[in-house]
Formats: sequence, structure tokens, C-alpha cells
Amino acid sequence: MKIRSYKGTSLEKLHEAIARDLGPQAMIVHRGQAGLSRFLGKPRHELIAVADDGSADAHLISHASGAPEWKKLLTVQDRKFEALEAALERVGRDVERLTACGAGRSDAAIATAGANLPEPMRSWDARFLEKVRGQIPGLFAAEPPPDLAEELGEFFPVQESFRVGADGRRPRIVALVGPTGSGKTTTLSKLAAKWSLEDHLNVGVITADTYRIAAVDQIREYATLLGLEMKVVFSAGEARQAVESFRDKDVILADTPGRNFFDPVAMRGLKGILQAMSPLRTLLLTPATLERQTLRAVIRQHALLAPDALVVTKTDETRSYDAFTVLAGETDCPVAFLTNGQRVPEDILPATRKAIAELVLYGMREERAAA
Repeated sequence: MKIRSYKGTSLEKLHEAIARDLGPQAMIVHRGQAGLSRFLGKPRHELIAVADDGSADAHLISHASGAPEWKKLLTVQDRKFEALEAALERVGRDVERLTACGAGRSDAAIATAGANLPEPMRSWDARFLEKVRGQIPGLFAAEPPPDLAEELGEFFPVQESFRVGADGRRPRIVALVGPTGSGKTTTLSKLAAKWSLEDHLNVGVITADTYRIAAVDQIREYATLLGLEMKVVFSAGEARQAVESFRDKDVILADTPGRNFFDPVAMRGLKGILQAMSPLRTLLLTPATLERQTLRAVIRQHALLAPDALVVTKTDETRSYDAFTVLAGETDCPVAFLTNGQRVPEDILPATRKAIAELVLYGMREERAAA
């Protein structure tokens, strides 16, 4: 493992140095201001970056542990861990309070009645089951009829026409948010290609995902291929300036860093960047592969950002689509897009109620066949 500290007045040049020295897979684990520069004129930034070079062993780790950068990294990580523990305690208290007020009765009721449900439905969201129970009797039959997609689809909130630039306003700003690994950078590239090549819109790209060197390089590569102008921002102030410089665009697409959504400080920082670019529309990305409780936590913790619509990603990486029942039970925020692969721009499609219902029914039949 390589760990290095970089200091300078230009964050962009520091990023270039990290990419040159440590490669595109380097991760920035700490960002701050060096010495007394915060109190003086031009700030002097300090970044600590790490990269796995495949050569770590006991001797190397022992040698590295004495380095000042390593000690500083451990201090930073200790603080982050303490903040995470405090956040988790607050979340735990909130859950206990909600349960005491009756918010958890639905899950308990369904769990008690689980024996009365067909096996594939026992992992569906309890609140969604309560909505459809009695409305679609055939759904709960031992052998459900094959033509349920239209009926079932009515229970999923969907925005079937997420269009930008249609009302003449310029620019329309669309920001992508979501947990680490949800596919924000790839999805942004797909939307940029779709709106610029198919809809012939003048698209500008902003990325604030400066913690992952590879993310900046990936977006820059796609922007170059599509002939789009891109700006990298490191703060809310720079985000505001980037928007001002893109006033001639039809659409501005903004990528944001994946945050620990249990960390209230990190989420407030992300909200500050979004507010600097407002008015805008926010798309929350939720992978179809997430476990139910994690998906619920993603929706609840990102409510601070007031997302306008959802993008369900990685639908090709699972054969169980219970996530859609969780979304329908947890939030009224509509699904706008589905992604089903890594190809740009092919593997993204507008969401429809019927398409989502068919995925859920397909997953149910797959589970039934495997049982």
C-alpha cells in the first residue's frame, strides 16, 4: 500500500499529481488545509491519498506505520469512526422512537402472517403487501395468472417521462446522488450521451466526485468522446461558479461523491453543494441489489436532499426484484429510469409501471421455480 501527502494551492493540480504518482485507482482519504493557511490569504490544501500497489506485507506495513502521513491518516479515520458511531446511535434512537409510535407494526403483522403468503412474497415490503392485498386477489394464488403486470403496475410510483429542456428553460440542472457504488458516474455518462446525441441538447458536465481519482478520469473520458465541456468542482462556491459559466447550456449534469449516508455532516456538506446549484432536479440512485433494510436506510437518509425521482440501477445483477416493493412502500418518490448494464448509452431506459411489475413478477416466478 502506498500512502502519500500532497500540499499546494490548486486542488486540480494536486489531483493530477495523485493520478500521476499513484494511478487512477487512488483514493483521497483526507482533505484539509495545511498549517495556518486557513487564516492567511490563499488557502494551501493538503490531501492524503492511498493506493494499493499489491506489495503490502508485514514489513511494509510496519515501516509505513511510523510515517507521519500514516499517523495523520489514523487520526482522521479515528475521528470519522467516532462520528459514525454517534450517527448510528442517533439512528438507533430514531428507529426505537418510530417503532414505539407504531411505525414498525406493519412489518411485524406481515411477519406473523408470513405462513399465509406464497414463499416468494415473504420478502416483499410489508407496506406494499398491505396495499395490494385484497386489490389483486389473483396475485396471492398458488399459481398466479400470467396477465397481472397491468394491475400490479398501478401500485408503483413512476415518472414515465423525465424530460429536460422541453419547457424552454435554460439550463436545466440535474444532479445524481446516491451511496457509493450505486453507479452514479456511469449513469451520468449514459444520460449525457442520450440527451446530447439523441435529443440534440447542449449538455455541460460538472463533477464534485473528487475523492475517487478514477471517477474524474472516467467522466472526463466520456465528456471528451461526446464533445462535452466538463468542470471539476471542490466546493459549493466552485459549483455555483461552474453553473454560471454553463449558462449557455440546455442541460447541466452534476455528479456527486458517494457519501456515508449515516454521517449527518457528510450529508449536510452534499446538500450545500446541491443548494449552490439550485434550482435543480435531483435523481437518487438505488441499486436493485441492495438488501431491504439497507435500501430503506438509503431512502430515509437521503430524504434530506429532497430527491425528485429515483433511478434503479444494476437490474441486470439480480434475479430478485423485491427492491421495487420496498421503494413503493417506503416513498412516494417516483422511479424515472432503470439501468441494466455498463454500456453507454444503451443500458438505460425510461421506467414504466408495466416494466417494473414484470420484473417483480419475473423474480417471483424465478424464486418459485428454484424452490
